[in-house]
Amino acid sequence: RIILVGSLNNATPKARGILRTDINGNIDETFLTGEGFNIPPAVVEPIKDGYLVFGLFTTFNGSSVQKLIKIKEDGSLDTSFSFPYSRFDFEHGVIRNIKVIKDKVVLMGELIFDFNSNGEYKRFPYLFFDFNGNFEPSYMDPYYLSHDGLLLSNVFVRVNSENFLISDGSYIKRINSRGIIDPIYSSNSMSASVYYSQDNTVVPDPAVTYHC
Repeated sequence: RIILVGSLNNATPKARGILRTDINGNIDETFLTGEGFNIPPAVVEPIKDGYLVFGLFTTFNGSSVQKLIKIKEDGSLDTSFSFPYSRFDFEHGVIRNIKVIKDKVVLMGELIFDFNSNGEYKRFPYLFFDFNGNFEPSYMDPYYLSHDGLLLSNVFVRVNSENFLISDGSYIKRINSRGIIDPIYSSNSMSASVYYSQDNTVVPDPAVTYHC
C-alpha cells in the first residue's frame, strides 16, 4: 500500500490532506480519516502499527492536535502516542524527515529540543524515539550534547542495516543504527541529494549539486 500526504485536491472521495492507495493507485476507502487535516501535512512515515505525520496543521478530523501525530492503520488518531511535545520548540524548529531504523523512529531536521528536561533548548540534527513516541536519549552522538547541532535537510540514505548517510547540504556524514557518527567517514560535497551505488561509492546527485 501507498500513503500520500499534501494538497490532494482531485481524489474521490475527498482526501483532506492524506490518503492511502493500493499499488495500482486505487484509493483505499477503508482508511477513514474523517475531516482529515485543516492544513496539508508535509511529512509522513509508515511505522509498524500506523503512520507518523508532521506538518503545520492544528486539527485532525475536527480535533485539535500537535504538529506531529500518529495515525492508526484504520485512519483514526492514535491517542496513546506519548510524544514529549513540551520539550520541543516547534515555533522555531522543524522536522524535515522521519525515518525508521530497526525498531526506532528518527526525526531529522532543525530540532530545537530540551534534551535534559532542564529548560535548556538546543538544536539537534536528529533524535531517536520508539514507536510510541518515547524519547531515546542514549541514541545520540556525544558531540551534539556539547555543540549546537547543524541543520539537517531531508537527505537520508540507507547503506545497510547498520549504517546510514545524512546531509545538511554542505556535508555528508555516516551514522550507525544508534546515532553515532563515523569519525573516519567525511564528505564536504555541497549536495541536496545523495544516492548509494552498488559498488559502495557515494556520489552526489549531479542534478542538484553545486560546486563553489
